Formats: sequence, C-alpha cells, structure tokens
Amino acid sequence: MAFSSTRRGGGWAHSLLPTTSNPPQPSSPNKSKPLRKSRKHPSSALKTFLFSHFLTIILSLSLLFFLSLIFLLLPHHHPFSSSPHQKPLHRSPRKPIYRKPPALADRDVVSGAVVDLTTKELYDKIEFRDVDGGPWKQGWRVGYKGNEWDEEKLKVFVVPHSHNDPGWKLTVEEYYDRQSRHILDTIVDTLSKDARRKFIWEEMSYLERWWRDASGTKRESFINLVKTGQLEIVGGGWVMNDEANSHYFAIIEQMMEGNMWLNDTIGIVPKNSWAIDPFGYSPTMAYLLRRMGFENMLIQRTHYELKRNCLSIRIWNTYGDKAGMQRKQLIFLST
Repeated sequence: MAFSSTRRGGGWAHSLLPTTSNPPQPSSPNKSKPLRKSRKHPSSALKTFLFSHFLTIILSLSLLFFLSLIFLLLPHHHPFSSSPHQKPLHRSPRKPIYRKPPALADRDVVSGAVVDLTTKELYDKIEFRDVDGGPWKQGWRVGYKGNEWDEEKLKVFVVPHSHNDPGWKLTVEEYYDRQSRHILDTIVDTLSKDARRKFIWEEMSYLERWWRDASGTKRESFINLVKTGQLEIVGGGWVMNDEANSHYFAIIEQMMEGNMWLNDTIGIVPKNSWAIDPFGYSPTMAYLLRRMGFENMLIQRTHYELKRNCLSIRIWNTYGDKAGMQRKQLIFLST
C-alpha cells in the first residue's frame, strides 16, 4: 500500500491517507450536494400567517366593530335607570356660589363667621359623662313646670318626612316593594286631598324606581305637588350619603346623579340639604354643599350631650369658615 502526497483539488484532504493504486474517481458532476435548510425569520413567519389568514382576520375585526357599535347605541337599563322614552322637562340649573378669594392682607389670618356659639367651644366644655337619661336612655328626662312659656309662645314645627335606606337589612328591591313604593303612593294620594298637608322626600334612587312604575296621572300629581310647595325635595342625592368614611369624589358623583335625574325629570333643583341619618358629620360635606349652591343644611345624629346643651340655649350654629353654612338652627329631633 502506497502513500500518496499528491494534492488533489488544491487541498490536502487525502495526502496522508492510505490509498490503492487506483485512486478514487471524482464524483459525478450531476450529483449535487444536499441543500442546507434555511431558517425563517420571525417577521417572515408573521407575514406568512397574516397573508394566509387575511380574510379571517378582516371578518373578525368587522364583526367585533359591528357588535361594539350595537352595544353603544342600544339603551342600557339597570335597577335605578330612567326610562329612555321619558321626556325631559325644562331644566332650571342651580347657580353655584363661588368663594371669593380673601384680600392679600387677610391671607395669613384665619377668618370665621360671627356666631353665638360654635360646636368646637361646646365640645371643649362638655364632659361627656353618659348620664342615664331614664326613659330616654341616652337623652335626658323631660319635665315641665307649667310656666316656661308664659312670656313667649312655644313654637312647634312638625315636619312630616321619611327616610328610605337603599339597602340595609333588606335588599333594595325588597325595601321598595314592601315600603318605599307604598310611602310614595300615600304621599301623592293624601297631599292631593288637602292643600295644607306637607311632606319631605330625600332619596332619588327610590323616587326614580317609583317613577318608572307610576302612572301618568300620578306623575302629573307628583309634579304639581312639588311646584306648589306641598312636597319638598331636599338634598336631591341618589342616596343620603355617609360623611365619615365616604371619599369626596363618591359624594360629588352621587349628588350629581340624583340632581341631574331630578332636574331632567321634574325640572327642579333643591336648595336645602337633608342629612338626618349619617352617623358622624364632616366639614367637607358642608363645604361641598356650599360650592354646589345649597342655601341651608340640616343634620340630626349628634351626641346626646351636645343636643342637651344646645336645647338649653335653643340655638345651634354650625362651625366653619365664611364659605360654610352659618345659619341659626333649632334642635331637630327625629322619631
């Protein structure tokens, strides 16, 4: 066996390998080398997919756009939504009361309204001993000597009203079916029979729900009672909102919801606020109501020691700055 050092093909591929006398013949030029499999770029694969499914993609997008358009155009209903066929009445927008900026010289001075007393002063003086009030456990014993009103007449203001929680121990619909619906029916029937009768309503959520079920005659009677002053709408919020824990954005939103429905439907804007059930009050609420244009506010759930003290002087003034609501108020006791 001989070793060949002859260069073949310009290289040393077989120079040191054993070979026979008959060297191997070069391969046929007709046989081609196997092609190397090319790699596809991700963008090429995406283009291929898009071109192959072009019609399917276009049809899917068209269907999605069509369904979205139908969803936006069709009216939506929820338990407390107004009827789409309801004709809105003439609006009477409330003019907001804007705070006037203080003078440059007074910007560093805390200004306050001139009042007889403030709740801050009362809270500093009251000991809050929680004395047993007898029959009125957290209140005080009520007694009369007989000559308390010899020099002036006793004025008693009877304020017929109702409070309807949109959900508490029962659901919203259960409260409506069992109580609120009948209360509103009774209001319209009894006030229509006697022009001397008065009533106050606050929660727009139940009023809107009743409005959808009421007949045209009852709706007309309700509007007439409101316009003549027999029936007063106070607050106008969707609910009587909590003040201790609610965020101010939620308060503003629910006030807008109720007042806009009331203005669109009945054509009135309340000027008096009504908060007889919130457990705890916030100065933020008074500020927001003032900026909304309300003229007066009424609160009720305060500490019994504070009520006892205010009852002794018969006047109650709220505490706040010039933008707050400073009004002389009599003690309001709700039963």
